[in-house]
Amino acid sequence: MRWRAPTIVQPQGALRANRPQLKRDPLGRPLTRRSPHTIVLAMPPIAPDPRRPLFQELGVFVVAVILGSLCGLATNELLRHWVTGTVAGNAALAVATTGTGAAHSHFVHRQSWVHLLPKVGVGAPLAYGAMRLVHAVLGS
Repeated sequence: MRWRAPTIVQPQGALRANRPQLKRDPLGRPLTRRSPHTIVLAMPPIAPDPRRPLFQELGVFVVAVILGSLCGLATNELLRHWVTGTVAGNAALAVATTGTGAAHSHFVHRQSWVHLLPKVGVGAPLAYGAMRLVHAVLGS
């Protein structure tokens, strides 16, 4: 049995919102009938798509990793002139990881690059900071 997040019941004041109820889901999925007082905050489980074979999914994964790696390589080449090799390498790894996640979101979840770029801009420095924190804690 799959795990489901608990539902959150909104207070009665939520019924007096000044906007109409959506007639369709913003992501294009069919709406299920729920109580107007209940909002589920968890993403629905993604079932395998029978029209998308395994090799196509692996291909999307490989393309996302290649794009992320190219972003990391470009970051390393740009930063190595101004900072030490270790800092450039860590920043490149953070950008590569974040870029791979953004490419995955673009190809699999159909998110626009325009909406993903600010997330990469925020996510890469956060990933770099987290890596520096781990290095400081481990003493390397």
